[in-house]
Amino acid sequence: MAMCHRRRVCGAPALIRPDLADRAVFLTLEAIPEERQQPEQELGIKFEGERAVILGEPVGDRMRFLSEGNHGCLPNSHICFHYSTGMHDYAAPCTDWHVCYWLNWIFPVRIKTLNPDERITLSFADYLEHHDPVFERAVALAAQHGY
Repeated sequence: MAMCHRRRVCGAPALIRPDLADRAVFLTLEAIPEERQQPEQELGIKFEGERAVILGEPVGDRMRFLSEGNHGCLPNSHICFHYSTGMHDYAAPCTDWHVCYWLNWIFPVRIKTLNPDERITLSFADYLEHHDPVFERAVALAAQHGY
């Protein structure tokens, strides 16, 4: 558990900042010329093709997990903690509005698995020799696709 600075982390006034604009990045983009605009359905078809390829070893994440939350500190010991309140479910729709993270209702993420498409292991010998077989495979795949 991490110790916290009382005024900066533990006190609510330091955590609540109404000035979102000074923490945002604003981008002004030019309009797409009409001759380059594409109907939304055509654009969607282009993204239905090849997807990202996951290379390497299996990750420790689950398809359903809690994240997004808040933090606080105990008043006497000043021990700080983080708690999670937002459910993410990448395999199925999250249907409980009180538990599900609100952004997943607007931009749902649906994936079949987090397992790698190509399992490539890194050995200690590779590490000692500064050899990265996952990176080499990624470069080879990019070259095959003309990137």
